[in-house]
Amino acid sequence: MTLSYVDRHGGNKQFLWGLTYTESGARCTTESWHNTVSSDDVLQMMEKVPGWGEPMKALSKACWVLQIGDAAETFLPTSGNGVTQAIEDAVTIAACLQNASRDEIATAVRTHSLLRGDRVATAQLLGFYNAERFQKTDVEAVGKDAKVSAKLPKWIYTSDPEYKAAESLREGGQPLMNTNIPEGYVPNPWTMEGIEKLYADGKHVELKGDWL
Repeated sequence: MTLSYVDRHGGNKQFLWGLTYTESGARCTTESWHNTVSSDDVLQMMEKVPGWGEPMKALSKACWVLQIGDAAETFLPTSGNGVTQAIEDAVTIAACLQNASRDEIATAVRTHSLLRGDRVATAQLLGFYNAERFQKTDVEAVGKDAKVSAKLPKWIYTSDPEYKAAESLREGGQPLMNTNIPEGYVPNPWTMEGIEKLYADGKHVELKGDWL
């Protein structure tokens, strides 16, 4: 596990970096908040850390293996919703399987993925929006106009994943219309590269629809 951040409050322009690793049996280091290392030591250690593997698909072709929670989706802390969405994953797949027969397991798993895909991607996007509000918003401006503040909208905490799953399976054969996202919002695929380019161009994440 790694942790890195700039010490903005200290005003010393220091970059704080931490790495959890396994030491050899012959070496034992005492934990301390004051030990420092050189940048060369950090770079050498980074060379020893394996990189990320190839990303796996959310579900297997036969729909017998399904990823949920942090294994399937990651959230910025500013979304305030990572654990909630992991629980919703578990509740949704459980409800889908409960309302399906043994011959409909694949259908149940695909229904779960359709229900969760748009909602998760939308909640993740909210994290980027809120990050801008937390990091770049003038506190005095929030008092004058609440629209510039971070959002914790009702569509996040009022959705009933168990009911949505059962309802979707009861309407078998009909096109799935997600109602667990902001009203009036049409989900569009987005990427981290796209977000970074948006920031590089001096633009901001915009939320279209009723996100309140």
